[in-house]
Amino acid sequence: MAQCSGVILTKGKEIKSVLKDELSLFSRGSTLADLFQNGSKQIEEIFDNLAAEKEILNQCVEITLNQKTMEVFLSGIYWMDHFIVCFSEEEIRDIILHEESFSGDNETLLNDLLEKQKEINEFDEINRLNDELMIIQRELTQKNINLSSLIERLEVLATTDPLTGIFNRRAILERAETEITRASREGKSYGLAILDLDHFKKINDQFGHQMGDLALKTTSACLRESTRQYDAAGRIGGDEFLIFFSVDSIDQFEKILTRLLKEINRRHMDISGELTIKIKASIGAVYVDSKKYNHTKIDKLMKKADDALYNAKDIGGNTIMIEEF
Repeated sequence: MAQCSGVILTKGKEIKSVLKDELSLFSRGSTLADLFQNGSKQIEEIFDNLAAEKEILNQCVEITLNQKTMEVFLSGIYWMDHFIVCFSEEEIRDIILHEESFSGDNETLLNDLLEKQKEINEFDEINRLNDELMIIQRELTQKNINLSSLIERLEVLATTDPLTGIFNRRAILERAETEITRASREGKSYGLAILDLDHFKKINDQFGHQMGDLALKTTSACLRESTRQYDAAGRIGGDEFLIFFSVDSIDQFEKILTRLLKEINRRHMDISGELTIKIKASIGAVYVDSKKYNHTKIDKLMKKADDALYNAKDIGGNTIMIEEF
């Protein structure tokens, strides 16, 4: 247990009684102000605050004892026109305890004050545990943020074709199913198209897979630029792409696909010198009027679009064939 010294002072700051002096602070004829480095000014400020606040005061002070300066902690209370002051080596941190009534002799008063110091120490332990809990909570929050970020990254990886950066097969099928359900519920028309690059195997065989990959990336860029909020495009395998378009009529659907094919044809890949390759593609599509048909399964629509794609290939490719469901 830490050593303590206690005194009772009059309102005029005169030592009336020495309760305990285990630190040997008070010699015969000494005053409280004699212990302070800054003399009476520092002690006056402390007691002015004590009298004004009428609360238990805890403050770290420097005292001079036997020509040696030491740091101790002061606890004080202003009670019945007297100052009760306790000096202790035990650390008392920032805390204010409201005034309480004291009764009994001087020894009881000091014991009550020391008991308050014990409560302060216990309160400090609670604060320390609360601080540790807050640190743990902050760490958990940061880990949750990192986990959410990781989940988002994994979701992107799980739904994105790594070569082209657009939806992969699973993601585009799920997205198309969602949009078909929405369009059917709202009674809106839509179109589903399968795009297949012409002579893709020839590009790979003659110019290498690097040039084939470039053709896929270039086509994907055109698809990204041609799709709107309720549209979606993804690579379903090899050089085949699936595209969903929200449209108002079959004529609008045809115009959109025509612009898309022209944009793809406009792109070219430089091989060496003046040698370039123009990208060509065939598109098979199916148009659905949701006012006539309720919900249509995507596998039936893809079969219809695939048949139209083969017809486009049969007539020479680089063209569009649309079937109406």
